[in-house]
Amino acid sequence: MVFGWLFGRNNKKIEDKIQLLNQILQKSFLNIKGDISSIGNWIEKFNFENKEQNLKIQDLQNRIDFILRVLEQKTILSQEEKKEIPEIKIQTNILDTLTDTQKLIFLRLNTLQKEAKDSWITLKYLAQELYPNKSYNSIRSTLSEYTDILIDVGLVIKKRKGKQTLISLTEKGQKLLEQIKSNKKQKLLSKDKIIQS
Repeated sequence: MVFGWLFGRNNKKIEDKIQLLNQILQKSFLNIKGDISSIGNWIEKFNFENKEQNLKIQDLQNRIDFILRVLEQKTILSQEEKKEIPEIKIQTNILDTLTDTQKLIFLRLNTLQKEAKDSWITLKYLAQELYPNKSYNSIRSTLSEYTDILIDVGLVIKKRKGKQTLISLTEKGQKLLEQIKSNKKQKLLSKDKIIQS
């Protein structure tokens, strides 16, 4: 009995510690339960937002598909319209926009290319052929302006090689020359038929 009161106290301390541990564990499990609930709410929120984003992405994809279909239809229509417009009218319109000097430069460039059997002619050589009595420096800027207009309409291209400027007819320019030749032949044939009748 002497020791009973000693062990009785120890039991009380142990019970207090167990009860404290029990309370701490209950609070911890409640905190874990709250955290899991919060995580569950976040997951639901992210799933909802993910569904919304997927719907928005699908909507954007549908819009892009629609735009692509419209563009495809317009491209097909514009290609059909281009086929309907004869090239002769387009090319004749280009000639109508050029001055006599620009036409002369264009035709002379073609002649020089045939004579030299080279597709690139220096601007200086073209200037000497067109204006034999003038120095190149005095007409260089004017000739450059004229050739720039021919470049703008797509009949001529220009490149630099060292200090020299080289020009050449484009494929469009060559097709235009072929069209001019065939138009002249047709006019001559029609005049010949008129004369014979």
